[in-house]
Amino acid sequence: MQFRFIIYFYILLYIQQIYSNIQWIHSIYNNKSLIKNYTNSTNHYSRSYHDLSLININNSFNTIQLLDTNLNFNWESNLNRITTDWAEKRLIKDLLYDYEKQSRPVVDGLTPRVYVTPIQITQQITVEFGLELLQILDLDEMDQILTTSVRSLYKWIDHNLIWNPNEYGGIDSVTIPVEYLWIPDISLYNYMAQTNIGFTVEHEHNNVFHFLDLDMKRSSLGCCDINVLWNPMGIFKSTCSVDIKYFPFDRQKCVLKFGPWSYDGFRVNISFYDGERNFRLLNYITNPEWNLLNSSAVFTEISYPCCPEKYPDITFHVWIKRKSAFYTYILIIPSILLSSLTSVIFWLPPHSPAKIVLGK
Repeated sequence: MQFRFIIYFYILLYIQQIYSNIQWIHSIYNNKSLIKNYTNSTNHYSRSYHDLSLININNSFNTIQLLDTNLNFNWESNLNRITTDWAEKRLIKDLLYDYEKQSRPVVDGLTPRVYVTPIQITQQITVEFGLELLQILDLDEMDQILTTSVRSLYKWIDHNLIWNPNEYGGIDSVTIPVEYLWIPDISLYNYMAQTNIGFTVEHEHNNVFHFLDLDMKRSSLGCCDINVLWNPMGIFKSTCSVDIKYFPFDRQKCVLKFGPWSYDGFRVNISFYDGERNFRLLNYITNPEWNLLNSSAVFTEISYPCCPEKYPDITFHVWIKRKSAFYTYILIIPSILLSSLTSVIFWLPPHSPAKIVLGK
């Protein structure tokens, strides 16, 4: 009799637990409209949210019960974060699916078409290019090498990187490794050496999303406004013709010439970044030896007799002036003083011992 009573007791407890769980699940589904209004997405995503919540229910009743007591805050915020991560992974897979990074991102009907010859037509990618001068590091007069720290500014259109935010949980930007994307090969023509220390890649949709990493090459993509912005940082060593005739009061003019390395102008054209025809100096750090006087940029196209293609380039001119104060106090003033002391010898009597000392 006592054993049967114990069995009945545990059966009642089990039935009560099942009943309480059913009531709690029912309360979850009564909040469907709240979840749907909060996400402001399609029925597809609403169903995904509910599926995720059911997975949590099966895994841990205690955790869900704690979140359910503050359903209007904790549960929604965690659910939105989980769903956003899931949609971002799906978006990256869709963007990179069948994406060919070795070829130019041209799309029929969207990319401008140009005539190479009257019978030859190609599609043209226009890359806006500019430079932000960070610092003039050194000017080697002996080897005639200018060393500068710069941030290159790129902007181009990639029609293969467009998506509808409504189909991906409202996501309008995503970060993916840049090695999976097509990148223009604009190079410094008059280079002596080039060292990339990292880069920034941005892709904007109304808002500007900034990403900087000195170790990992990454880019940030956006939707709808499919301008891709790429801002690599680097140290350039370029040739510079140095004239030291008026040292230490000399002024020098150096140039940095950039252009597409593998393509002609009909396939990859370049233009000024945001129409700026000089260096951008927002983060410029002065050099202890040289003053930056002025800068400008000039666009040119070169044609060769052998070929109908044109080859564009942008040449940046920079004028610098040497800071002469150091050489004035260390070199010029002591030289003038010594020369003045030499002339004092002629004012002394011929037999004066001081004249002999000064003449040594």
